[in-house]
Amino acid sequence: MSDNSPNNARLLWSFLFCVLLLSTCLSGASSAGTKNAAIHLSGHVRDRRTGKAIEAARIKVLPSTDKAIWGTDGKGEFSFWLAKQEVDRVEIEAPGYGTVSLAPETGNLANVQLTRKSADQSTPGFVSGTNAFPLMPISQAVAPAILTADSGPQPSGTRSSWSPWYRIGVSRAPAGYAVSQVEFWLSGDGACGRSAECRQLSSNDEQVTWEFRLHGHDEIGAPSRTFSVAHIRVIFRPR
Repeated sequence: MSDNSPNNARLLWSFLFCVLLLSTCLSGASSAGTKNAAIHLSGHVRDRRTGKAIEAARIKVLPSTDKAIWGTDGKGEFSFWLAKQEVDRVEIEAPGYGTVSLAPETGNLANVQLTRKSADQSTPGFVSGTNAFPLMPISQAVAPAILTADSGPQPSGTRSSWSPWYRIGVSRAPAGYAVSQVEFWLSGDGACGRSAECRQLSSNDEQVTWEFRLHGHDEIGAPSRTFSVAHIRVIFRPR
């Protein structure tokens, strides 16, 4: 009677190898299944009365554990990706307008219309004994100067990686003016504090500069690389 020990050993090792391979595959599938599915949020923000696009409107996703805010571009458009389970409601607001709260079901918010707040009806004080308004200081009577710039579409890193740092800025203040206010925001997929890191490098009458970098996506269904545009607006006041 022949000895079947070598054959039995081979069968045992083959069985153990199959079990190990199956376990690895199941583990990989389980790991992939734990990743969040993505949702694409996009739309247009416009003035309800005029239909004009609202630039730099702010989009906030709730519930939120951070202060990340997305923004609209010069055409009033926004477009970004998020983990689907993070989205409950979306609040959209802009200076001078009332806030709109929406519950996106498909991710496409289409045409969002904001209503301008009522103007302050209070009447400025009159000069005693006359019907003339008091004269404004010269520094307020001269119109402010405004300089703007944008970075153009810049790519994020791929999946879980960061892009290089990008830089944007405006040059020297016009003669007789000084920096009064600086506004920086991103449109597209990036949001400072979440999918983007943003920091101001300088803010003086010689130069105002910011830099930013963009994170990729590893959520299921999201593109591994997206694009964002940085915008900067500097308001100068007379000295």
